[in-house]
Amino acid sequence: MSHHQPPYYGIAASEQAANIEAELAQLPTPFPSYQLQITIAAQLYTIDIWQLCFRLCFIGYDQAGGTAQVNTALFDETGDIDWLQLDEATQYIVSEALRDVDAKVSLGTGTVEH
Repeated sequence: MSHHQPPYYGIAASEQAANIEAELAQLPTPFPSYQLQITIAAQLYTIDIWQLCFRLCFIGYDQAGGTAQVNTALFDETGDIDWLQLDEATQYIVSEALRDVDAKVSLGTGTVEH
């Protein structure tokens, strides 16, 4: 039995990348319900849930440049989702975002964007 990688696995070919970018451009822009907003001592801290997802799913995600590589560590050798790895990576990224908020609270600075 031949194991082949699904089309989303690894770096997309340039034609695939153009198609993916065109499809992503059709998605709606996130609105406030996709943001976690925390108010501490009259300061508002915002964590963008989409940005957390992008950081989880992609390696080297560059929001400004729009470039990234799929995080293949989230898949097992057959191309299925490795749920344990996904859970661990999610815990790390969320903990990191909350640590950043905590650091901003300690410094008394404004909004945190992730």
